[in-house]
Amino acid sequence: MATNEKQAGMHERSDADRGPNTATTLVPLTELYSRDDEIDLVDVALVFVRRRVLLLTVWVLITAIGVAVAFIRPRSYDYTAAMSVGQLTGADGTTRPPQSPDDLIAMAQNGFVPAAVQRAQASARDVVAGLANRLKIQNVEKTGVITLQVRASESHQKAAVSFLSGVLDTMMGELQKRIALIKQQIRGQVDGLNAQIKDAQNQLSAVDKAIGSAPGGTRAATLEQRAEALMNQVSSYRAQITSLQLRLRGIQPPEAFRQPQRSAKPVGMGRSVIVVLAFVLGLFLALFACILAEFGGSVRSRLSES
Repeated sequence: MATNEKQAGMHERSDADRGPNTATTLVPLTELYSRDDEIDLVDVALVFVRRRVLLLTVWVLITAIGVAVAFIRPRSYDYTAAMSVGQLTGADGTTRPPQSPDDLIAMAQNGFVPAAVQRAQASARDVVAGLANRLKIQNVEKTGVITLQVRASESHQKAAVSFLSGVLDTMMGELQKRIALIKQQIRGQVDGLNAQIKDAQNQLSAVDKAIGSAPGGTRAATLEQRAEALMNQVSSYRAQITSLQLRLRGIQPPEAFRQPQRSAKPVGMGRSVIVVLAFVLGLFLALFACILAEFGGSVRSRLSES
């Protein structure tokens, strides 16, 4: 107990020895900052009240510009066409397209589309070139369907429809030429097999006559084997012809099942969205203009005082 009192006395003496000039004084942190550095919301509100004419002028002006743009700006629509590439049936019964859709799309993008731009009239070439840059050609996976889509304003509807129709017709023509070539090849194979059947039948007739006039024995047996081989050949040729005819009947030609059509509703940013954005942007710009004007006024007053 005595020890604690002694320690307390020692602390009191040490504090006293420091003197009034060495005492530590705690200052609130908020007092370290000048009042001039604080933002008073009331002062800010008063700035906007003083500059209300400027605020309303900028706000109304920007909003009016947005409303004008929303109603003057032409509406845009998506124009879409679609086609199926057709189908071939292989000898094993499997189906495949006459040409890979991806290859056909590459041909369209690198050849057909630039050609369509070159075919356009000089007065509309810039419009068609813009449509070509916005054209989207897509392969619908595992369906054999290719879609073509381009976005254009309502005033360019005729150019968009004509452009899509031209590209679609060129793609269809390319597929039709390929299918016509495949049909020609199959019919050529059928004609060749029919010629082989006719030749085998002629040989078979000759062998039958030889069998009828030949005496029995080894020669007759050989002729009969020859006749049987010829009959098997004829049966094989006829089976091949049947398979080829099935392939011919299984060919599905390409089809443009959707001619260029305009979307039912406009696409892109709607009028109401543009008006709302103009309203909000006008408010922010008006507030910024008030702050800038107040700052400029303060700078001018300081300069005049100095």
